[in-house]
Amino acid sequence: MLRKAFLIFASALAAAVAVSSAAVGQQGGSCQTTEASDPPRVILSCANGLVIEAEAPGAGASGFRLPALQAPPVSVDVTSRGVLVTLPPGKGPFQIMTPHAIVSARGTLFVVDVTAAGTAVFVVEGLVEVRRLDGSDPVELGGSDGVTVSAGTPMEVKQWPAEKVSALLMRFGR
Repeated sequence: MLRKAFLIFASALAAAVAVSSAAVGQQGGSCQTTEASDPPRVILSCANGLVIEAEAPGAGASGFRLPALQAPPVSVDVTSRGVLVTLPPGKGPFQIMTPHAIVSARGTLFVVDVTAAGTAVFVVEGLVEVRRLDGSDPVELGGSDGVTVSAGTPMEVKQWPAEKVSALLMRFGR
């Protein structure tokens, strides 16, 4: 069942990238998707160095969508599960839209984890700005900083404990 859901997710991501790749051909860039199995995830790699690793879905929808006609994409929508993003310096700006937050990055490695309750953002290296969907309460995260965005709670930037960081990065085979 998980394999079937993963294949559906990979097909949907590949279709979104295929639409984007047509536009890229006109712009001279490209993105490709590959599957990784340990742990299961789909990896989008673009010519400009942008790499997005999306966790494979469980029994539900993928939770990851690329807007059409963007390649390399300048934004992605994430509604559930996690994504790990690598964006080389000078290749931004790049945004992730979640149900709870807008995450903006320029030259960084970071993780966004979306649940029904909120969006958690952790920066491995570089700088990321996180704000609520309405644009309020912007915070800047540097390396080893994390924040959780959820309704009715203040956004507090914290240095995440090593155990929490390790568990999060293990979801992406790191």
